[in-house]
Amino acid sequence: MTNTMLSVRVDTALKRRMRGRKEINWSEVIRNSIEEKLIEHHHVDRDKAKQAVSRMDCALRSNTFVFEKGSLEVIKEWRRKRR
Repeated sequence: MTNTMLSVRVDTALKRRMRGRKEINWSEVIRNSIEEKLIEHHHVDRDKAKQAVSRMDCALRSNTFVFEKGSLEVIKEWRRKRR
């Protein structure tokens, strides 16, 4: 794994409090926090995708859409209408 430097700004009072806790590896705390946040957002994105697929399936099953033409034909038709 290649490491990259990341700078974080904190206010003076927070830095003072952090300096008082030398037993805590603050770099590790920040790395773990970033990793947890990325995992959390990955799950949110996956859940949103599942919901979207579910909604599309419901819409298709409801016969709301009638597929008389292929997608290429529809695209060409809309392009002709724009001219």
